[in-house]
Amino acid sequence: MLSGYLLVLSALVSNKLSLVRSEVDKKTCREEGFTINKRRFTYLTLVVLAVIILLFSGCRVSFEVGNCRIAGRVTALDGKEGISGVTIEYDINGRKAYKLTGYDGTWEFRANEGNRVKIWAHKDHYMFQPAPYEFTVTKDMTDLNFKLIGWSEDFSDDWSGWDVKYYDDGSYQNYVAVEGGGEYEIMVDNYYGTNPQFIRTISPLLVPHNYTVEVTTYPLKWADWDRPEWERGTCGLVFNVRSLVTPGEFYYFFRVRPDQGEVEYLKVLKQQSATVILEEYKKTNEQINSANTTISPGVNILKVIQNGNRVYLYVNGVEVWGNVPVEQQDGEFIRAGLFTSADPKSTYTARFDDFKLSSMGYAPQPQIMGLQSFEIKSHKGIETK
Repeated sequence: MLSGYLLVLSALVSNKLSLVRSEVDKKTCREEGFTINKRRFTYLTLVVLAVIILLFSGCRVSFEVGNCRIAGRVTALDGKEGISGVTIEYDINGRKAYKLTGYDGTWEFRANEGNRVKIWAHKDHYMFQPAPYEFTVTKDMTDLNFKLIGWSEDFSDDWSGWDVKYYDDGSYQNYVAVEGGGEYEIMVDNYYGTNPQFIRTISPLLVPHNYTVEVTTYPLKWADWDRPEWERGTCGLVFNVRSLVTPGEFYYFFRVRPDQGEVEYLKVLKQQSATVILEEYKKTNEQINSANTTISPGVNILKVIQNGNRVYLYVNGVEVWGNVPVEQQDGEFIRAGLFTSADPKSTYTARFDDFKLSSMGYAPQPQIMGLQSFEIKSHKGIETK
């Protein structure tokens, strides 16, 4: 079959080139110069070369159009919000090809009745279900939808949706480049403060009430011995959030004090001028287990599993609190994110990496006419009791 294509192509090319040369010869005698369209000749040559290279490259080229439509969408859990830029990988009788989802998450290709088809959805740092679809084509199939079930963030892409902010007092939150990738850094300047101050920021994705959130974090002074001695504070996760800034809203912190070997779990209430602690629980390394080494002075991995109105809290794989009752938020989706605080008369800088969310489904931030709606995703405030 390939040799047949080449013979036909060679004949067409030879004929066309002959015509072009004839036209050139007829016009070479004109003193005013050539009038041949040289661009046409150049484009034809490039097209011919591209086709010949493709045919000899070993790539499988199919000129068939299937008689059945295979289509679907990639969406959030609610099945409404589409996710663009997802690679749809499909295999038809052992021959693979790829499509990208459109702005609304849709995708489509064609196959013949009797074809054996397998389909996957891929995007960096995302996980989708089902994985994969696998079936024999018998008719049009237009409801093969994938849903987002997992998301991870290594902060190597500073356009991944986390806030970048600089505050008047010198505090900030931003992506930072490190060897081999990136991290996210939050610095709280509370050098002149008399109460603890903090920055909390939520992830670009919303989650249902059953999810797991995990992050790797460390104080920058652990990695940089030149940091000032007044660096004292905490780093960790904020979770079960509906709104960070609306007065009357509540949410929870799960954080460590690495240099003191302590872990804290708090319920807080947002008020107009401050965030008030409603419940506070603490444990030391010694209280967690006899090994006395659960909380590291450097790198710690914090994880929260929320199942409706119950949570399980882990440090470095060790369950610190289990089956803890929490007040469940109203609404279908909630938020989780990062947290850093500085003690009074202190500053504190924390780094974050490998942020992970896993759930039975996700929702992107609300959108209006294809653009992200305005939403406050970060908040700097004062903590009081």
